[in-house]
Amino acid sequence: MSDRSWIIDFPNSSEDEEEEMNNPSEEEEEMKNPSEEEAEMNNPSEEEEEMKNPSEEEEEEMKNRHSIFRVLTSITSLNEKAYMPKTVSLGPYHQGEPHLQPMEKHKKRALDHFRKTYGKSLEDYSKALEDVVPQLMDSYDHLDEKWKNNREQFLTLMIIDGCFLLKILFENMERSKDPTHFNFDPQLVIYIRRDILMLENQLPLLVLVKLLLVQSAKGEDDVIRCINELVIKFYDGDTSTNDLIGLNSLHVLDVLRKSMILGPSQRPFYQAYDNMMEEGRSAMQLRRARIKFKRNPWNYIDDIVFFERTNVLSLPELIMNELTEIRFLNLMALERMGKCMGSEVTSYVTFMYGLIKSEEDASLLQSKGIIKSADGNDKAIVDGIKELARDMYLNPYSNMCLKQYHLNRYYLMRKRWSQFQEWHTIMKRHCFKITLALISAVVLWFLNVNVKVYHI
Repeated sequence: MSDRSWIIDFPNSSEDEEEEMNNPSEEEEEMKNPSEEEAEMNNPSEEEEEMKNPSEEEEEEMKNRHSIFRVLTSITSLNEKAYMPKTVSLGPYHQGEPHLQPMEKHKKRALDHFRKTYGKSLEDYSKALEDVVPQLMDSYDHLDEKWKNNREQFLTLMIIDGCFLLKILFENMERSKDPTHFNFDPQLVIYIRRDILMLENQLPLLVLVKLLLVQSAKGEDDVIRCINELVIKFYDGDTSTNDLIGLNSLHVLDVLRKSMILGPSQRPFYQAYDNMMEEGRSAMQLRRARIKFKRNPWNYIDDIVFFERTNVLSLPELIMNELTEIRFLNLMALERMGKCMGSEVTSYVTFMYGLIKSEEDASLLQSKGIIKSADGNDKAIVDGIKELARDMYLNPYSNMCLKQYHLNRYYLMRKRWSQFQEWHTIMKRHCFKITLALISAVVLWFLNVNVKVYHI
């Protein structure tokens, strides 16, 4: 529309001018009523509308790129403390929460340490991450608008949090009295390790890779391998037996998940039947069926093998400590919410819940070195496994379900064979008694007949 505010500057206008004002010219009419071309310019085309409103396929593709999630209320309601950080926030989800503010000064210390040590500026780190900011944003599901609309703030957050996480991982490798080291209280370190495990507190591993590439002469593959090794040593201590340490991962939680699994997720080629969903037998039940337990030296959770010829069930070691619950609950939340993530961790926890139903079961598996507990308390092990497996079910199409099905089938076969042996033993004993009685009766009858004949 035309701007007529200039008329106010001319208070002594003539009648003709007033008529012109009351009867707008053709030009003004055109300005009021735009042409078809102008209307097309003002009204976005279908292509532009499609760009603003992505199709279902594009939305699905965007969802597939998400790897860090806000945990569903249906999951957090079972154990809210397992998913909420206590000490430090990493990433945008919990940034700014009052109880996490004391750690912010240490995050900035970490950034200052890297800048001074490697002679790099904040601008150097920003340039390294600038091109991947959209990819980093896509990693987060339901990212708040305040981060989407403030690219610089999001980029700064990634750099500061990334430097803090790297410093924590490096300090675990080299203990020293360096004044630049955090030298946190051991109890505080446990809380930090705990918070880094949480799904809502993950940082894309791409951030760590880009930051290290700025200050390292190594190639990207070497840097990825280095980060994976740092993460696994931070939580498990030993990486010598892990063949998957060179894999590219999404974040710390994904690194740990891949380190626990023998190979990529595979769907077994079989049809699920109702009898496959039978509950697993306890360790004591299997022992009564003459099944022996052995610890598998390769601690991959999906490497559970039953050897029918020797009646041996080989299981990986399960360490129960202060981080076990947090680790497994967040791994299972990741499997539940992530696309094409697999269900190996969930299947393993459900399988172990079937084995450990009583304190006797826990004691048996501890004696075989399959379970290691910090305090050795059998009841704590039973309660811990029960808490992990709450509202969890075995995927009927998983390899673990197939293994449990074969194990249950073997158990039932052994049970029936044992019942048959018992029946056979009883019958054998009774048959012997019956046979002996019949023979005795025949002998007595024969003797009686002979006596009568003799008297005659």
